[in-house]
Amino acid sequence: MSHSTSQMLLNTAVVSAALLAAPASWASDKSEVQWSGKIYAHYGYMLGDEAEQYNEFDIKRVYLTAKTKLARDLSVRVTTDVGRAKPQDIDTDGDGEDDVAVPEDEKLRVFLKYAYLEWAAADAVTMRFGAAGTPFVGYYDKFWGQRYLAKSFTDDNKILDSSDMGVHALGKVSDGLITWQAAFVNGNGYGKAETSATKAVQGRVTLDPLAGGDHRLPLTVFASQDVMGSDDEEPVSVLAGAAGYKMDALTLWGEYVIQTEGDVSGAGYSVTAIPAIPGVVNVIARYDHWDPDTDADDDAEATLRTGVARDLIKKVTTSLTYERTTAEAAPDQPEHGVYVRMQAGF
Repeated sequence: MSHSTSQMLLNTAVVSAALLAAPASWASDKSEVQWSGKIYAHYGYMLGDEAEQYNEFDIKRVYLTAKTKLARDLSVRVTTDVGRAKPQDIDTDGDGEDDVAVPEDEKLRVFLKYAYLEWAAADAVTMRFGAAGTPFVGYYDKFWGQRYLAKSFTDDNKILDSSDMGVHALGKVSDGLITWQAAFVNGNGYGKAETSATKAVQGRVTLDPLAGGDHRLPLTVFASQDVMGSDDEEPVSVLAGAAGYKMDALTLWGEYVIQTEGDVSGAGYSVTAIPAIPGVVNVIARYDHWDPDTDADDDAEATLRTGVARDLIKKVTTSLTYERTTAEAAPDQPEHGVYVRMQAGF
């Protein structure tokens, strides 16, 4: 029996034993299903002569979530999303080389984002089994609170996925002084099927010396490492460090990320600042810079997002932003435009 097979059997046995040891309190009546949802929509007008006045109305996300408690310590969550089918690199003509296969149509389609069984294993420890949020991406999304404007830096640059299938654990120590999250997942993200033995081990630890007060100061480290892969696969590792500060009138965040795949190393950083007049307006400023191969020239890309946002009513937010992406290989030909973005929830 190979090492990878025996390791997989061991992991399965551990999970099975935990479920078999579940408390009798699980056997209780179901609660009502709680429904919620969010819509991210925008209008964008592209600037520059090359854009030829291109503009669009579009819906980027529609989340529909159902949650229910099965028992005192056991619950279920299912969240669907929508997106357009993307071209795939596959061998369409049988010549042994990948071609770009264009979807038959680009209609918005429903797909699965989260689907997991959650067990409150202890007072400060939660286990999730299934497709659940990964440790680093979701932490930033929740901290800055403006996910409808843009994905997180690591998600936007396809360094990490926001959700993945596997076993997840999260918890806190000393009333939130330390929070942590760990996962043993496929590593491909929720949008791709597993195609190999490779899995990813991920972990985040955050120290917040101001936890429990009116201010927050999270200091975060994160790591992801591919394991159980075959010898002909290049394992991927990701290391990240981040620091943030938050109060009613100001949110700050900075992160630095390193990704390694074989002999190729990428690095980048993201800085976010949101000064605000509480209840009136938020000023948005975020700058991302990602270099996918630090040994190659002219392959880096930088993105600036800046503007203002305002909550119209509870769970309804709108913003006016200027967004600019500049490739290092073509600094005089940025892609930029003005956007009106909106989030509506229930």
